[in-house]
Amino acid sequence: MAWIALFSAGFCEVFGVFAIKRVTVYQNWTSYLFLVLAYGLSFSLLSLAMTGISMGTAYAVWTGIGTAGSMLLGMIAFGERKEWKRIFFHKPDPRFSCRSSFDFLKGNTHLPIY
Repeated sequence: MAWIALFSAGFCEVFGVFAIKRVTVYQNWTSYLFLVLAYGLSFSLLSLAMTGISMGTAYAVWTGIGTAGSMLLGMIAFGERKEWKRIFFHKPDPRFSCRSSFDFLKGNTHLPIY
């Protein structure tokens, strides 16, 4: 049951990303309601899954489903680039690395601009 809740939470995370895109296009109350419901259900199901699965495992699976699903959603539904490099070597933005976050917490309030 916990694994079903976890995979459902991951898919709700993808719906939440879709809802963010919808809010940027249609700024009406139904878009915001869809956004709140998608993320609310995602976090609720993640909490339910963590009753039977360790936190680290549940969070890793949840974010993995959300990341991969959001990338596929962007390519299929929103016409983003479909290059093999993007699929296999997805690289996060270096401006938000752990080192930048650590420097910020130490009091260095300037973040590098790339």
